[in-house]
Amino acid sequence: MPTVPAEALRDIARRMLEAVGTPADLAAAVGDSLVEGNLVGHDSHGVIRLTTYVRLVREGRVKPDALPSVQVRRQASARVDGAWGWGQAAATLATRTAVGLAREFGVGAGDGRELVFGDGGQHRRQLPDLLAEHRAGQGQLLGQLVLTERNPSQAAAFQCQ
Repeated sequence: MPTVPAEALRDIARRMLEAVGTPADLAAAVGDSLVEGNLVGHDSHGVIRLTTYVRLVREGRVKPDALPSVQVRRQASARVDGAWGWGQAAATLATRTAVGLAREFGVGAGDGRELVFGDGGQHRRQLPDLLAEHRAGQGQLLGQLVLTERNPSQAAAFQCQ
């Protein structure tokens, strides 16, 4: 089996996603997520997903230019609407929103819906950076991130101490 450098895979993924209507910045983020999946050994959720992603766009099941938004916010919880776009963006927003809620309320929870999701481990791997950002501001932030393949597709819960 040939070995393809990660940067070449990122470029291929970005170009494929842009070709089906994904904005450049979002195509780069989704492509990076898929390549990261391969790099950490989650090949089933790596660049092999690109053909499925392209097919889902062509079938109208994914809106490649959709951007997630916080749909509902109630005290320490929030729901992110993925707008049937790329789940990587919605999961990142849900995770960051849960961390922000934890800063404000001492505990925070967020979930994402209506999205197509790749390597969920990517968001767990982002936690050290989010936690470091928080520690610079206040106290200790404990975190739990739960990711599944069904709606709700992504959920994050955090607590401040």
